[in-house]
Amino acid sequence: MRLVKIPLVLEVRIPIPSVAVSILRDNTVLIAFSERVEGFTEQSIVIVGGSLENFSGNGQQFLVDVLRTDTETAATISVPAGVATHSGQLNTASNVLVV
Repeated sequence: MRLVKIPLVLEVRIPIPSVAVSILRDNTVLIAFSERVEGFTEQSIVIVGGSLENFSGNGQQFLVDVLRTDTETAATISVPAGVATHSGQLNTASNVLVV
């Protein structure tokens, strides 16, 4: 019997986390990543025309209340690319939600 060595190449594909922002109820916004992420904080969120409070999450889904600065003008909320990671992969940018 002859022993033959065969080289093995292993390719691992790590998914890039995507993120979506949507209204859950009233002024509560759901930020949902496609994968569990690290490094995402309230300061990672971009809001124009309002402020955020009651931020919470489990690593993949996050909730935050949006308080508009002016009741007659909409606020916008989004998550920029590169603010959270999954296995070293940076997230893509979210949609822009008008509240």
